[in-house]
Amino acid sequence: MTAKGRVDNMKYIEVNKNNMAAFSWLCDPDELLRLTKETETFAIGAVEEEHNWSVGILIFSALKDNTIVHHWLYVASEFRGRGIATEIMHRFNEVINDLKVSKVSFVFPDNKYSQSLIPFYQGFGYRFERTLIPEMRTKLGELCENRLFREQKIPEGIAALEAAKPSEIKQFMGAVPKIWRDRFNELSTGSTDQKVSSIYLRHHRICAALLVDRNPSGKLVPVLFCSLE
Repeated sequence: MTAKGRVDNMKYIEVNKNNMAAFSWLCDPDELLRLTKETETFAIGAVEEEHNWSVGILIFSALKDNTIVHHWLYVASEFRGRGIATEIMHRFNEVINDLKVSKVSFVFPDNKYSQSLIPFYQGFGYRFERTLIPEMRTKLGELCENRLFREQKIPEGIAALEAAKPSEIKQFMGAVPKIWRDRFNELSTGSTDQKVSSIYLRHHRICAALLVDRNPSGKLVPVLFCSLE
């Protein structure tokens, strides 16, 4: 994918793993990680030509079911009001118009700031059907205060992932059904937290595991919960 051009002393380029560092200050680090982890995730960046400053970015993914997921759009505050976000959206629309797209999904938090964005997207002809993502977010401290965790003793055989040998982990992952392994690879950032992730060991064999990734922002995300028994 390429996106090039210039408006108001701006040029618009493809953001990829080779130049993404220049746009990191404009984006949530977890969203930027998609460019290195997900092969079907792309980004369009706006660069101010005089000083070669990165000032805006849009990140989106193309799913296998011909759905486009719009993850992130941001323009630096001092460069707003110059039509940069509008131009990035025009280029985004040009890209998806060349694809056989069945639906475009926009992902943003359910807050007052998100609501103010809806008229902006509607200006490009989008009509919204509200759906909720089945996702729970909580602080680790709050989770540990739950009675379920405070009153239960850790059963024998359960340990942190760091207690397992590489050969034991390899054997366990080889026994996990392929559909779950594929989903794990899709979700995982490749930075599984060794202390928070847990396993159930019996006879030097991992029989179950809860694997948790630590994202660049510090968020912990469960990516695999599986028992072989």
